[in-house]
Amino acid sequence: IYAKPASRYVADFIGSNNVLDVKADKGAITFGDQTLGSLPSLDGPQTLAIRPEQFRLQPVQPTGAGLRGEISFQRLLGAILETEVQVGDTKILQTCFADAAPDLKPGDQVLLTADLDQVWALPKQ
Repeated sequence: IYAKPASRYVADFIGSNNVLDVKADKGAITFGDQTLGSLPSLDGPQTLAIRPEQFRLQPVQPTGAGLRGEISFQRLLGAILETEVQVGDTKILQTCFADAAPDLKPGDQVLLTADLDQVWALPKQ
């Protein structure tokens, strides 16, 4: 249920999840006007469930796949650093162990990348 939710409802109900409506064109995954990466098995409009711990955060890069945004909020939850990134009109949640987190703060421009093998395409309703 956690790793491969059966629906958008379950994805939102079981733990935190970033549910993104994307477009796939011959496997190239775009969110808005940005390329997230490639999933050759997908084509057409898709809804992806991406857990916060599946995103990696780094300072913005001039090239390469990923979602560019700005850190809008951070908070320390014990050993976990929770970071909210504004990507266009969408807030994306990213988490990691605080001692492994890059030295970034609210207002910084960042790049979010994800291991797309860990992303789940939700069934079409």
